[in-house]
Amino acid sequence: MISREEQAITPDYLDGTRQVLRVLSESDANPDFRITVFRYRSTQDDFRRVWSRNRGMGQNLTNADLQNLRNRFPPMANNDRAILLETRTEYQGIVSAGILGPFPTRELEDVEFNTFTVIKPRYTNNFCWDSSPADPNSGDERC
Repeated sequence: MISREEQAITPDYLDGTRQVLRVLSESDANPDFRITVFRYRSTQDDFRRVWSRNRGMGQNLTNADLQNLRNRFPPMANNDRAILLETRTEYQGIVSAGILGPFPTRELEDVEFNTFTVIKPRYTNNFCWDSSPADPNSGDERC
């Protein structure tokens, strides 16, 4: 969904994405996620953040964070851009009623699922963030 966007990502888009993730993960609570757009500079052999936003994941990633994660990124060409999507959802264990055998009834443990996915934008290399889409002249769009 995210990699196919042609319009700028907005705060409302992030809120809606969180709701989609909530439905897909069948979670009662709001799952957490962070989207970071970054590029690779071959002349400096480093990764630079274009923008990073999140819902519930703590801090947005910095350039230093990206350097610490570099061994998890695929090979990239000079000035190539990518989207890093991280999610964290909790699965609440259900109660086992012992239906499949003479096992005692017990509550299964809760499990936290974390994803780390690097995606190439599909239709554009300028994957933008716009914090105030109602004002097209605000100059706050980051691409």
